[in-house]
Amino acid sequence: MKVKITDVARKAGVSTATVSYVINNSRAVGAETKKKVEDAIRELNYVPNLSARKLKKGKSHLIGLILPNCYSISSISIIESCEQYLSEHGYHILLMTTNQNHDAEKEALQIFSSGIVDGILLESLCDTPDAIIQELPVYLPAVVIDNCYSGLPVDRIGYSANSVMQEAVASLIAKGHKKIGLLSGPRYLSGTQDTLTSFQNATAHFGLSKENSPFVCTRRSEGRIRQAVSELHANGCSAVIFSNFNMLLDSFQDPLTGQISIPSDMEVLSFYESSTDKGFYESISKIYRPSDQMAKIACRLLLNRIQGDTSPIQSINLECVFSPHTKANL
Repeated sequence: MKVKITDVARKAGVSTATVSYVINNSRAVGAETKKKVEDAIRELNYVPNLSARKLKKGKSHLIGLILPNCYSISSISIIESCEQYLSEHGYHILLMTTNQNHDAEKEALQIFSSGIVDGILLESLCDTPDAIIQELPVYLPAVVIDNCYSGLPVDRIGYSANSVMQEAVASLIAKGHKKIGLLSGPRYLSGTQDTLTSFQNATAHFGLSKENSPFVCTRRSEGRIRQAVSELHANGCSAVIFSNFNMLLDSFQDPLTGQISIPSDMEVLSFYESSTDKGFYESISKIYRPSDQMAKIACRLLLNRIQGDTSPIQSINLECVFSPHTKANL
């Protein structure tokens, strides 16, 4: 039976008008009362009648996109793919970046929840599903991207690297590598957790001890990527897997000349983010992470929700693809 606004009001112990104020953000409501209403909405899985609201308020045809940054290869791929898909369907994006800051993410969500956008695409910094749930507006369509958490109250889409990481590790072991390292992003990110877990599962599957499969999780802004790679190399890692091309560039590219210099006794393997980069770095093995495809699917899911789709929440994992290479490094 369809949940009505009166059911939410009864559950929260408030009037239907108060529920409406919270949903539409049209009048100030006390923090405690607002929390009661939002908790009731989540518990009852109440979906506001978006069609009726839009008839009254009209659509902005704007989508809020919240990303940790706008300069990484992954972010650029997501922005370009969202812009292309949304413009083809009569929408445009408003972009806000958080600079890896949780407070900035909360502020961006508050701004977009004020009614200026029809929906939100969010790459969250939260380290647990519950933390994301507490941040998301309950009355505005949203899709969480680049995320592997289950149990979210909105559609979410991410990647699965488990099987492809086994292929990558098997390939490196077959070439004689006995100590393989991983360099990845901040551990609190959902994508990093998936990459790290996949790496640990794969190295354990092939009998590598923790000592022979070290990893480093860091942020580019900390400025220690080159140092971390040098330490992995000095500690005996003859192969290093990079979670993205930006980290690889930070490690081996001369900032003045742009020249790439990888040690002759080290093999590198990197994730890459966009199908347009397939020819980039022909002489290394790569794992394709389909961020462009993910962005387009996320846009499609979000527009469907904006148009009133009330089908069950979708949780999608896209498979990554391993592309081995047998030649020497650059």
